[in-house]
Amino acid sequence: MKFYNDSDLLAGNHKIVRDGNDGLNKAKQALEHIISKGGDGNEELKNAMGVVKKQLISFDGRMQRTNGKLQEIFVRLGVGLMKEIKRVYLHAKEVELIATEDSYTMEEEYTNVLDLVAGSREEKAEGGGWTDDQLAGAMAELGAVYDRAGEEKLHDLTLTSRENDSNDLFANAVRCFAVASCFKPNDCDIMCRLGKTFEELGMSDIAIHVAKESLSLETIGGDHAESMYNLATSFESKKEYKKATKIFQRASELAARNGNIDLLSSSLRSIGVCLDGQHKWKEAAKAYAVASELAPSLPELVSARAISLKNGGFHMDAKTSFEHAAKLFAKGGMKDHVLECEQEAKDCEELGKAGEDGEEKKNETERRDRRDDDVDE
Repeated sequence: MKFYNDSDLLAGNHKIVRDGNDGLNKAKQALEHIISKGGDGNEELKNAMGVVKKQLISFDGRMQRTNGKLQEIFVRLGVGLMKEIKRVYLHAKEVELIATEDSYTMEEEYTNVLDLVAGSREEKAEGGGWTDDQLAGAMAELGAVYDRAGEEKLHDLTLTSRENDSNDLFANAVRCFAVASCFKPNDCDIMCRLGKTFEELGMSDIAIHVAKESLSLETIGGDHAESMYNLATSFESKKEYKKATKIFQRASELAARNGNIDLLSSSLRSIGVCLDGQHKWKEAAKAYAVASELAPSLPELVSARAISLKNGGFHMDAKTSFEHAAKLFAKGGMKDHVLECEQEAKDCEELGKAGEDGEEKKNETERRDRRDDDVDE
């Protein structure tokens, strides 16, 4: 925690100290200029300069002490960063996230850098043998490895909730992206990934702050679709569905403009989730249907549409969608989901028939009442 506190302290005070040093140097130069012009003959000027000298000496002393403390923080921060890099990298190798047949691969350039850091003496940790950009790239890549592994743990949870055992993976992803941002500050892509993993940890308020910061930074091509999507996701998590829907729509527009079909499909799916949250079942089903057209191999989009239709009372349409989803899940070998969809389809069929019977009874009652009225007349 000391390491992170030092990071925040540096971020908040570095500019102040830099400006203070610049101001101190300018003040000294101005004082020397005034004295050289005024001489000792002007008693008033001499007294004024005496006061200024004392103030400068006092300020100079304070700045030297501050700079000394900051230098200590820089040293501690450097050591802390190296320790953190070594820890998350060795952990990834230990749990076989990388460098094994069934794991994720990293570019050799990045593994070479991380191997060098992991093999260096932590006390020295002076960054020899790599550049800041290389280290930032390596940590961003390692963060992506942790993030992908965490997402795998959460895969296919549309119908059945399961225990979330991926938080440790997302937490390490956050650490990786945070360290990467120290070596490459103001990088839109790194900040975008950092915000995403904060959200995956359930820290929506922090994720919103990071996403907004990412949106304020320049990015290659001038596009912020990913950051916009991440921002919307955090508002969705906070159940601010109306606001999230608008931002998802903006993300979908940017994704469509760039031909990013995956992000476009994800945005439409998320719009469906937000409309579900507002009980706009029919509109949600339409959003899922369009998303499914863009990604026809994803059964969870079809099952999500079926759930919206069922919630909206469109039972026979829901039955058809559940049956379609069951076939898609079967292709993927997801037996549990197949059984659930098949059962849901049966339930919808029963509900639909019950609704039809109820409607027929209602119509028969109305017809009988009309006949009775005719007889009375």
